[in-house]
Amino acid sequence: MPAGHAAADPTLAAYIDYVPGKFAPDEVYIEFVTANPAMRGQGIASGLVKQTIEQAIADGARVI
Repeated sequence: MPAGHAAADPTLAAYIDYVPGKFAPDEVYIEFVTANPAMRGQGIASGLVKQTIEQAIADGARVI
């Protein structure tokens, strides 16, 4: 989903695009994070990044 969709869809609070194992099996790349402008400043995107990192580590990622 393109970054602009977070602003276009009022029901979408935030979106993160990440790719596990792009160059090595123990790596995860966070490509981009976007938040709905109406919902910014509430820590939603930060929480999404934190959860993604925690899940990546639980899945065996050593490089994020």
